[in-house]
Amino acid sequence: MSLSVPYRWRSLRTWIPACMEAAGGRLFARWVPPEMKIDIEGRSAALRYQERNLAVSLDDLRRQMPLFTRRIGKRPVKLMVSKKWLLHRRVTLPAAARENLRQVVAYELDRISPFEKDQAWFVLEVGEPGGHANSRIVVDLWLLPRQRLQPWMDALREAGLGVGAVVAEGRERHDFLPPESRARLPWKHRIARALPLFLALLALAALLLLPLGRLHHQIDRLTLKEDRIQREYEQTVKLQKRLDSRLADLQQTAKRWAAAPEPLEILGALSRLLPDDTYLQQLEIKGREIRLRGVSSQATALIALLEEAPGFEHPRFLSPLTRKEKQELFQLTVTYAPSRLREKSR
Repeated sequence: MSLSVPYRWRSLRTWIPACMEAAGGRLFARWVPPEMKIDIEGRSAALRYQERNLAVSLDDLRRQMPLFTRRIGKRPVKLMVSKKWLLHRRVTLPAAARENLRQVVAYELDRISPFEKDQAWFVLEVGEPGGHANSRIVVDLWLLPRQRLQPWMDALREAGLGVGAVVAEGRERHDFLPPESRARLPWKHRIARALPLFLALLALAALLLLPLGRLHHQIDRLTLKEDRIQREYEQTVKLQKRLDSRLADLQQTAKRWAAAPEPLEILGALSRLLPDDTYLQQLEIKGREIRLRGVSSQATALIALLEEAPGFEHPRFLSPLTRKEKQELFQLTVTYAPSRLREKSR
């Protein structure tokens, strides 16, 4: 029984992660970036990487730089800070600032917050339009002071590790680190990160192409079967035409046989009609036409005799009479119509 494409897709979505988690093990964990969660005081942090949780401090990080570099492999670190480090401001701006909102907020940062542009990172959330006729917009501004996080970033850079993202608790979907300050992932790690997507697409392609291949195979098989049936049908049509032609010939022959008089009937009628001095040498019957050849003492009287006889019509000589020893050789033709004879008898 064939399965539908939505059912296959749902099965694929649940099968691929489970299969990769079971088969990949620690290798799959390498694709997850290291995450460092800094406590609220900013003195220690919990480093999570490859299913390991390590408690580190700034001093540990500075003293054990080679160890951290070897363990993490120079992968960009994701920093997570406490939500209490954030400063929230709600500001109202002209609706025209929506197109370049980040640049406008960065330019006005010293006016709408206690920080200069280079003293804090920020993320924005646009709320409902405010003011009359939607001429202004309400923006939620979340600020993160750089001075609290800068020692950790400096220590990571001294260890040869970059910072790929900075997030806060409850704001994981926002990255406070500007794009120009984010460390890039090495190319081999980027390839490794794209590998799960590639494997998923490959599995999806196989899942979709396998039924298509089977479908094409069935189509080819049905096409061959259709061609064979078409050839058999054409042969059957030819045989049917031949049979119809032969049947028509047989019907025509049967009609001719039914229309032709019986030879015994003709012989009986002629034997009763011809005089005793008349002898037949040849009798030829073609349908209703009868050809007589023989000798008679009075061959000329045969025409009148046949004209008056019931069932015979249009008698005539086919050749002149030839006389031989008181006998006359004759050759004549006459039409035999017994149906008219029956009509007269009725």
